[in-house]
Amino acid sequence: MTRTLLVATDFSPASLGAIRFAIQLTKQSRYSLVFFHCLTLLRPTRWSDAKFASYAEAQTEKATDTLKKMVRKLSGSAGVRNRDFEFVIVRDNDAGKAIIKYVKSNRIGAICIGTRGGGKLKKLLGTHTATLIQ
Repeated sequence: MTRTLLVATDFSPASLGAIRFAIQLTKQSRYSLVFFHCLTLLRPTRWSDAKFASYAEAQTEKATDTLKKMVRKLSGSAGVRNRDFEFVIVRDNDAGKAIIKYVKSNRIGAICIGTRGGGKLKKLLGTHTATLIQ
């Protein structure tokens, strides 16, 4: 039985480690991978709805391309080829809540996220990781 693993990334070096780990895990276990990025966009007050929509679409496409290139490069160097990876870009101002919402509304068996620290629990695990644990 294949389980689905959500791999959250913010394109930081810590999240690259999570991507590498998840790709290696697929070599050992039956996981399908969903690579997830939360895109936070601030809207300038002077922009029209149409201008912001165009900007948001362009940024979403850019993030998707960046994520796909990153994953393909890392999976190729790990010797994992021809896998059907899923790429999800969600626009939200709170990455932790966006991840939780996505996990609850999809069949996700586990979450893989890089850590880098922020303060006590957050310093130990990372800010979004701490949010997901609570």
